[in-house]
Amino acid sequence: MNIWSLDKPNTIRQLLIHLEEEFGKDSFHVLEPQDTHELSVRIAPPDESMTIYIYCYGQSAGHYGVHFEFPKTVGTSTSQDEEIYDDVSLQRLFDMLSLYLF
Repeated sequence: MNIWSLDKPNTIRQLLIHLEEEFGKDSFHVLEPQDTHELSVRIAPPDESMTIYIYCYGQSAGHYGVHFEFPKTVGTSTSQDEEIYDDVSLQRLFDMLSLYLF
């Protein structure tokens, strides 16, 4: 994936570069089509067992919001189960993502 070819602002591109440096180039991929807010990105681990929506709009400077989106659990009324976190530092984001990206 060529991060610089994505139609996203540098804030998101730099985040993706940090993720590649921390976890490796093959640890995730950007999901297409990108119908997300311009200050956000949706990624998935190689097995696509879940999606991860990361955004910087509405957050403190240098912090992120993150939604971990899991496939629907049998017996629930929603199409996905989610864990949502706001105002997460880059290091905390790395810690959270380390559970899913290897």
